[in-house]
Amino acid sequence: MPILTTHNLSTGYRHGSSMTAVMSHIDVALRRGCLTALLGQNGIGKSTLLRTIAGTQPPMGGEVRLEGRNIATVSRCEMARLLAMVFTDRTMAGGLTVRELVSLGRQPHTGFLGRLGDHDRLAVRQAVESVGIAHKIDAFVAELSDGERQKAMIAKALAQETPLIILDEPTAFLDVASRIDTLQLLSHLAHTTGKAILLSTHDVSQTLLLADELWVVTGDRSLLCGATEDVVLSGAMQRIFGSDKVKFNMLKGDYEVAVPQRGAVRLDCPDAELAYWLRNALARNGIAITPAASLTITATSPTHITVGTTEVASVAAMLKRLNQILDTGY
Repeated sequence: MPILTTHNLSTGYRHGSSMTAVMSHIDVALRRGCLTALLGQNGIGKSTLLRTIAGTQPPMGGEVRLEGRNIATVSRCEMARLLAMVFTDRTMAGGLTVRELVSLGRQPHTGFLGRLGDHDRLAVRQAVESVGIAHKIDAFVAELSDGERQKAMIAKALAQETPLIILDEPTAFLDVASRIDTLQLLSHLAHTTGKAILLSTHDVSQTLLLADELWVVTGDRSLLCGATEDVVLSGAMQRIFGSDKVKFNMLKGDYEVAVPQRGAVRLDCPDAELAYWLRNALARNGIAITPAASLTITATSPTHITVGTTEVASVAAMLKRLNQILDTGY
């Protein structure tokens, strides 16, 4: 049974007596032990959907059910024991130690005074160990890197001991290595703890490798859901932007700029890695690869490339020679 479901849910804003709808007819489910990723362009309504699901913003219509109960009937105290959230904003808890920050996640269980018992201290320790920053437990949050700070916030959510965690763009301020590390961590936590984890993100290529399920918001604000590979193969990824200038490459699992085609070549290159980057250079310059092309590029190494009958010693030289052929015909 899913931990969370929505039924004909509509999201949006109320401004006095007027209402602004964002998304409608949303029927989705979150499963335990599953990492679910929400993808869509900026301003399309992802954060509004997350806030509505989390109960911090009322729905415009329909309902959200958590553990089989309409969240409108669940008290704040109960919600804090069922659902933890990690927001995009940089944490301003620099004056706290990691231990103190993560201990705040125990507040739904300790009450207003926040006195920690043995189980609470164990939950804090286990949460910090789970995200890999146990060696930083007594360091001040201000001393952490952005990646470590985000792990501390995830540890705080883990210490809350909820069956569901929702994260709004948890990798927004991180470098490439930290983004990959964070997504791998969330995937591992979902699979090993049995929690349902939902995050919004723009890290498409890594998300497609690690997420079990996708929620894709298309340009017309439709929500398409399913197992990651089913959603990708359905063509949904191209519908996120709905622009001829950006296209989803099914072979790379990421987006690329659509460059107007200027010409075509046949590529003969037995080295898979070299062939990949030659294709990248050719595509960037509007040159298609087709077996029927009259001009052949042969490559055995990055320094041994032949364009037609001309041998060159670099990819840059290859492109220069190709441009000469395209511009002058010889």
